[in-house]
Amino acid sequence: MTGAVLAPCPAAAAAGSAILAEGGSAAEALVAAAAVCAVTLPRDCGLGGDGVWLLAEGADAPPVVIESFGRAAAGAPDALAGHDSVPVDGPLSVLTPPGAVASWAAALEAQPGRLPLARLLEPATAAAEGALKATLERLATAGLDDLYRGDLAQVLAADLAAAGSPVAVADLADHRAERRAPLRLPLRTGLAYAAPPPSQGLAVLMLLGLLDRLELGAQAGGFDHLHNLIEAAKQVALVRDPALAEPAAMTLDPAQILAPRFLAERASDIVPNLALQWPLPAGGGDTVFLAAADAAGRLACTLQSLGAAGGSGMVSPATGIVLHNRGAAFVLDPASPRALAAGRRPYHTLAPLLLRLKDGRTLLAGTAGGDAQPQILGQILSRHLRFGEPLAAALAAPRLRLAEAVAAEPGLDPRVVDGLRAAGHAVEAAAEAIGAAGVLAVAADGGVTIAGDPRLSP
Repeated sequence: MTGAVLAPCPAAAAAGSAILAEGGSAAEALVAAAAVCAVTLPRDCGLGGDGVWLLAEGADAPPVVIESFGRAAAGAPDALAGHDSVPVDGPLSVLTPPGAVASWAAALEAQPGRLPLARLLEPATAAAEGALKATLERLATAGLDDLYRGDLAQVLAADLAAAGSPVAVADLADHRAERRAPLRLPLRTGLAYAAPPPSQGLAVLMLLGLLDRLELGAQAGGFDHLHNLIEAAKQVALVRDPALAEPAAMTLDPAQILAPRFLAERASDIVPNLALQWPLPAGGGDTVFLAAADAAGRLACTLQSLGAAGGSGMVSPATGIVLHNRGAAFVLDPASPRALAAGRRPYHTLAPLLLRLKDGRTLLAGTAGGDAQPQILGQILSRHLRFGEPLAAALAAPRLRLAEAVAAEPGLDPRVVDGLRAAGHAVEAAAEAIGAAGVLAVAADGGVTIAGDPRLSP
């Protein structure tokens, strides 16, 4: 195996590929690429965002999950006292410490490499300017932990306090990335792994499990395929939206949701030619997916995100760090599993996927798209695994997105769209491209194929 890097921009791909060429690990390559994305894609990800990783050794080993989702600050409940809801932007949407940089450190610890941190951050530092450049230089010399328990933590906390965020230096110091066991689901084509709650990896696996039990017809993008996908997405949302949260607050056990009987019952609720009435909205999100395979056969993938596009809209003046708005995922109803409470993690849309296929391949897959990530991955993977489309074609194919209505990208067969409307689906033209996905495939012989999303092309 020679190794390869999948990234959403050429500069990040080049940075990661250079690390692999120097003998670096897959995790090292993605830290370099993620740091570059923090500079080149500042509305999508950055040092002020969060991150989740899947890391695997060799062709058969299950992945390890690195989860770095900040917990609500000690002062967050008092800061929101008197509010009806958590703001979607501004300082009161910054209720948790940013976890992305801690996720880099944990990934490097879980999959050790050979290169110094300064080398990994070198491409990003060269591309950055002003305060962000100085921050990257500081991290390169003082270490990634400095953002949480060093001088950078003091500086960032001062900026947060001045802006009105409740995240204090003690909250930064308390943050730790966590190593967790993945969720797993057997499919007809292999075994799928995803991150556990509060990530919506559970929702991705549930959707794949439903599609595995449904007849999708003979044609990719045909009525049966798209109708069943939309209806499966509704079943997932009906389970996810009221229940998926911090594990200790959940009313449903993930094992129960992924049990064959539960999936079969939910699949049987889908009517072949009739749409379920649909009142629920879906949230958006801008995210970066990165994946790598190194020469030793080690695999890594990560989703890095600020939440909404541009995160909270806040930038720390002294550090140049754009802050996420993950606090907006909390609610202020104390009876909700997603209720704001000090020390609680918010629900997270980030959901990278690893599949060990019966044909000997391993796929690393992920996408932007907020709540629609399961839908997007379901469309790509069903086209590839059920209908045999090449990965590039499956990624390029027009997509749907279920929100209050069904948004459809250009290029779908008009007869299929008419059929969906006749079945009761409210189909409308998509206002923007749906998702920004990528898949890295490793064959049984070690050959690597990268399939990027043409929606990312300039």
